[in-house]
Amino acid sequence: MPIACQAPSPLIAGVQQPLFGFILVSITQKIHSPTPSALSAAELKQARNWLAAAAPHSPSWMDICQQTDDLAAIEKTAQEFIAQCAHVIVCGTGGSSLSARALRDLIAHPLGQPAHGRPQIHLLDSTEPDLLDAAMNLPAASTGWLFISRSGGTLETVTQFLAFISRNLHRRAGMVRVITLAGSNPLRDLAEHYGVPVLEHATHIGGRYSVFSNVGMLPAAILGLDIRAMRAGAASMISDEGMAMALAAAHWHRACWESGHQTHVMLPYSVRLQGWTYWYRQLWAESLGKAGKGTTPLIGLGPLDQHSMLQLLLDGPKDKSITTVHIAPSQAAPVPNRPLDAAVAPEGSLLAFLNSLDGQAIVQAQAHGTTRSFINHHLPVRQLSLPDLREQSVGALLMLQMLETVLVAQLLGVNAFDQPAVEESKTIALASLRGAKP
Repeated sequence: MPIACQAPSPLIAGVQQPLFGFILVSITQKIHSPTPSALSAAELKQARNWLAAAAPHSPSWMDICQQTDDLAAIEKTAQEFIAQCAHVIVCGTGGSSLSARALRDLIAHPLGQPAHGRPQIHLLDSTEPDLLDAAMNLPAASTGWLFISRSGGTLETVTQFLAFISRNLHRRAGMVRVITLAGSNPLRDLAEHYGVPVLEHATHIGGRYSVFSNVGMLPAAILGLDIRAMRAGAASMISDEGMAMALAAAHWHRACWESGHQTHVMLPYSVRLQGWTYWYRQLWAESLGKAGKGTTPLIGLGPLDQHSMLQLLLDGPKDKSITTVHIAPSQAAPVPNRPLDAAVAPEGSLLAFLNSLDGQAIVQAQAHGTTRSFINHHLPVRQLSLPDLREQSVGALLMLQMLETVLVAQLLGVNAFDQPAVEESKTIALASLRGAKP
């Protein structure tokens, strides 16, 4: 089905396909980029060739969403965690924990209360003593542990596992699993020595692209998310419509970068997407920030950050492009009207008007108003419109972000899958711990 697009003048809501809308708005004259419908078949074929070259082995970050043969085992392991644990500690850093954070926030209780009938998932992405102690002092028999490190040599994760073993928790914990690559590595060798079951990390999927592997799908299944629907949503983007959306976005990002917009702001209007913004930030920064290229990801949350950084975005340096993410209002339960006494809110007053609204209508108006303000201030902005935050839509959103990131890397001429500067800092940190001169 065709994708409905509006560019470059006023934002118009409408039925969007395949799973969520894509509206590009750019009134800065020096920024020119195609809309999805304007892309030729030859351009889409070239994009597919780029992506095929970027994912030559299977399962890859892209085609794993089309697989189902591994899901039963993931669901079985998740059920074992659910049956035995009130808490699950996910130990990892970078992509090994940010996938879980993005998915956890999707169904997190708005006030941070534990989900009924499901383990609480806690993310341990540091070796800070207070964090380690807090995790390791939870009731051992009802606490599960999931250690994730693709390489098996991640400093933080190996250290956490050593602390876990030193407290004899591998014998007392409700359940423990490790996810790492096949073959000898420090984490796997330790796990096998102490009899901790190890799950295979996909060989050809890097950490920040691993959300649809067991790295993201196991925590998601523990949380009760439908991982089959999530993968199906992602797979829907491996289509001409999805590819056109991603390629048009990639051209827009490159045009913004070339015209001096060196920061990209991601601003979703739902607290349930807050974890997703952290996932996006790592994906974007580590994939594109190379050889003096790339844009700095600045993440926010609407409407909260209208009151913290909107002044700078609108009236500060004109060096930013913006994506706003809107959620269809029909999916949110309205706040019940509770009429005020006429003496307090006389008919026709501002209080009476506000009392007639529901909370979601106010959020929608703020999202529209902010996006419109960016246009009025001559900033390049695009709007993503999601019909809901169910698993299928979120799976599509996650895949769109990965597709457009890899395509932007191709257009900028950088490798989307390495992180040489990060590796240097790890080497220096380890040398410092060993007492060597950095």
